Amino acid sequence: MPTDDTRNARFGGRKQPSGQVAAPRQSHICGQVLQLVLLFCLAMPSGGCGGCRDNANKPKTAEELEQQELERQRRLAEEAKKKPDYEFIRLSTLPNNITTIDSSFKPGHWTSATLEARANNFDFKGELTAEVVDKNGYPIELEGLPFTVETSRSLILPKGQKKFADLSFFSPPHVTSSRLRTQLLAGRYGRALMNELMVIQPLPAHQYYFVALTSSPDSYAFLRDMPSIAAPSNRLVERQSEAHYRVIVPRIQHRTPLPTGALQWTAIAYVLWDNLEPGKLTLDQQQALVDWLHWGGQLIVSGPETLDTLSGSFLSPYLPVEASGTRELTADDLSELSANWSHGERALEPKRPWSGIQWDVHPDARVLPNTGQLIVERTAGRGRIVVTGFDLAQRDIRDWPGFDELFNACLLRRPARRFEHSTDISQQVAVDWEKHRAYDPTLTTGLRFFTRDAAAGDPLAVSGNATNRGLREGMRTRNRGYQNPFSTQAAGDSFEPGPPAGPGVAAWSDDNVVAQKAREALQQAAGIVVPDASFVLSVLGIYVLVLAPLNWAVFSLLRRIEWAWIAVPVIAVSCAVVVVRLAQLDIGFARSRTEVAVVEVQGEYDRAHVTRYTALYTSLSTGYDLQFDDPMAMALPLASGQQMVRGQSSEQVHLRREAEVRMEDFEVGSNTTKMIHSEHMLDLGGPIRLARSGGRPRVVNDSQLTLQGAVVVGPGGAAWLGTLAPGATADVVYVANTGDLLFAEERKQAPQTAFVTQSQVLNLRNLIKLAEQQLEPGETRLVAWTDDELDGLSIDPPAKQNRRGDLIVAHLSYGDPRPPERDVNHPSIPATASR
Repeated sequence: MPTDDTRNARFGGRKQPSGQVAAPRQSHICGQVLQLVLLFCLAMPSGGCGGCRDNANKPKTAEELEQQELERQRRLAEEAKKKPDYEFIRLSTLPNNITTIDSSFKPGHWTSATLEARANNFDFKGELTAEVVDKNGYPIELEGLPFTVETSRSLILPKGQKKFADLSFFSPPHVTSSRLRTQLLAGRYGRALMNELMVIQPLPAHQYYFVALTSSPDSYAFLRDMPSIAAPSNRLVERQSEAHYRVIVPRIQHRTPLPTGALQWTAIAYVLWDNLEPGKLTLDQQQALVDWLHWGGQLIVSGPETLDTLSGSFLSPYLPVEASGTRELTADDLSELSANWSHGERALEPKRPWSGIQWDVHPDARVLPNTGQLIVERTAGRGRIVVTGFDLAQRDIRDWPGFDELFNACLLRRPARRFEHSTDISQQVAVDWEKHRAYDPTLTTGLRFFTRDAAAGDPLAVSGNATNRGLREGMRTRNRGYQNPFSTQAAGDSFEPGPPAGPGVAAWSDDNVVAQKAREALQQAAGIVVPDASFVLSVLGIYVLVLAPLNWAVFSLLRRIEWAWIAVPVIAVSCAVVVVRLAQLDIGFARSRTEVAVVEVQGEYDRAHVTRYTALYTSLSTGYDLQFDDPMAMALPLASGQQMVRGQSSEQVHLRREAEVRMEDFEVGSNTTKMIHSEHMLDLGGPIRLARSGGRPRVVNDSQLTLQGAVVVGPGGAAWLGTLAPGATADVVYVANTGDLLFAEERKQAPQTAFVTQSQVLNLRNLIKLAEQQLEPGETRLVAWTDDELDGLSIDPPAKQNRRGDLIVAHLSYGDPRPPERDVNHPSIPATASR
């Protein structure tokens, strides 16, 4: 048997207590068991077991599925709570390409924008505001005025749904770098829940939009590279700013990215329509397009399928042709087109016959010469619609070297160009119509408004005037230092360094000659009329009569003669109230409204562009609200022509757009006058048009206005018509166009006081002279005034004293345009080597 020493040696020399000899062995066995269990657990996932697999694949019960769906919804709800309450998803100016964010705008023009927003956690009803600010976030003042402008509209966002909201803003013409700040407010005057800034990029003065409305936008990507669009130049400027047009080809599905009012289309020069359903445009957009067309917009219709698409649409009354069948176009049909626009380059030879159309030409339309009877145009007011008998997007025509020249001359209807090649190794090509005219906006858009562009017509289109002849010569000679009127470059420089900044034409303007003449008329008539001597003597005589004889007689009959003394102060106060009431129209105790309105009408069109210059005077500080019936109306304070005082604080003008437009709380201080410039479209109930009867021209007044002192001015001279009531007609008998003011004596006898020389009477004489002289070549125009009150604007509180002068400017017809002109040379041929 082992001894104690032996056991002690086995356990490290330590003597173990009795009864605990086996403890180490038990601990060792437990460790081994634990190791086996651990290995078994680690081995289970790799091998698995059939029972577990059976449980995993076992179908879930309905209760389990319902519980699982509830759990999923709970997780989604928790995730939704993590989203912001509101999101501004996307903000773009109009027009735009939809797929990309556009932030371009034209300074001095009203611009539309569309905001895509969403409320994530609950329905929202609040206010959306927009204003133009500088890089530091401060609102930008109007040019020459201590005013900033904010526009607003109500906004409803259903929970979880994207909502598109239209808004508008105005950027002053002097602004070249700015930001558009949009805010989401909790209510009309609530706190700002969101505040977003977007950098907006100004278009150069000469650059306008070219919009292609098509069902296949990819086929018109080539437009951006055409010389007639991109305007190749050797000037070291950014190509996009050098281009004559900013091309917009939206991929239209549910909405069309166009403004909804014609006064927001002033930056659009051309619209190309190719087989797009007219219903893709809202009714407001359709009306805006037709208004824009009559004031100089140009619509290009790509045949042949588009004519069927537009048949019976809102554009049908203005189309130059009506489809009558289909045809095939072969090389023989295209030979005249090819011969006249190829410049010696490759002829137009289609690889296979083109799909064409047979049509009946409208009596008022014209077939363009040298086009093989394949291009027809028709005017609509100042604008035009041109239709091609072939598809403009097909590859054969796009690849033809003469296509750009045909596009410029026949579709854009612009003058001939001259391409100049650089002499350095770059071999770049520059394009000009005339020297120093590369950036002339009068050649990139035909849109004009009398109250905006009266002195900014096309100088090359006007003939027979020594000043214009000199201007033409100056354009052709570089060393004479012709100054582009739309440029900021100093006179005498031989080259313009790049596209000039500025509003171009068709822009909102307080500085042109029409605004100046209207402001002068308002300043002369908006003063206080002091009562004359007869008024003072009459009031004094009545007062004395009431105070003495009548007072004594009444109380004598009552046998209370002593009461006459008590009645004296009562009579004195009563008479004072009556005198104030009678005199307040003259001495300024009541509010006064003085207004000059210019109503511009295009022949054969029943809608007018109305420009109002309104002066508001009050003896006590008053906040005015102006409400316009036209939901697309515009209004801003009118510059008074005086210099701003250094350090003068600015006021905010608030323009709110809903079903109508309101300028809210326009503050006029005590004994001061403030002026407002507003514009809107107005339905006249019918056109003022020129007709023919037995070979003699006649004016037909189908409008609701009575025309006073009507005069017709045209190529044949001038004709006096006098008064034309609604529905009346008058023969036009021309006499020599002479004198400072046409038919001055006849107009003095007209039943209106527009020419009385008293300082307090609104005098339209200078405006009428201007309207008679600012004619375009070949134009026939009617100039008159009206006593009828124009609808469209109401002002609250109303004025006791009102003076109005409403001028009518009706463009009865325009002269025939110049025939399409061939370019001096082709871009691939130096000008010296061309014909």
